[in-house]
Amino acid sequence: MSDSIELSDINGQYTASLRIVFFVYSICGLTFTSTLLLILIKKLRKKKHNDIVLTLIAVSVDCVASIGILFRAIFSQYPYNLLKAHYNWCAYDAAMNSLVLVFSGHCLSVLSLQRMLLIVFNFRVSIYIWLLLISVLGFPLWTLAIMQALNNNMSVSMIEVLCIGNNNNLGIPYYYDLLT
Repeated sequence: MSDSIELSDINGQYTASLRIVFFVYSICGLTFTSTLLLILIKKLRKKKHNDIVLTLIAVSVDCVASIGILFRAIFSQYPYNLLKAHYNWCAYDAAMNSLVLVFSGHCLSVLSLQRMLLIVFNFRVSIYIWLLLISVLGFPLWTLAIMQALNNNMSVSMIEVLCIGNNNNLGIPYYYDLLT
């Protein structure tokens, strides 16, 4: 009996475990964010505050991110690994699901900045400035991802559960990625 462990066995177990974790986290995320969305929409109808609007945006993006993680958990396994078999699904996953997760962090950071300025310095900024900041943070990410997807620059990761962008073959420097 050999004591050596096959790398493919470990990778297969890791991939299966990761799919289960993605599924559980996405169901929990969808449950919590949809509950929060219902509460925030009721509050938004009564009184429209900047923090409620920004929180609603952040929770909406988190809900979409949970749907993207659920997409990865299901369609990287059933009926077969769609991400590996079809480039368009892989490009969708890399351009949409991955970036929604990053964009969720951007929305939360803008919400945190707004709360910090309001609570610590009692400094109020118009909601339009915050929406502009969220747009400015997201636009370069989406543009680069769409350009990479259109140039067939996406591929399945080694664990075959998600797709990633290949090295930058577009000749565009990643200055924005360094800033974030």
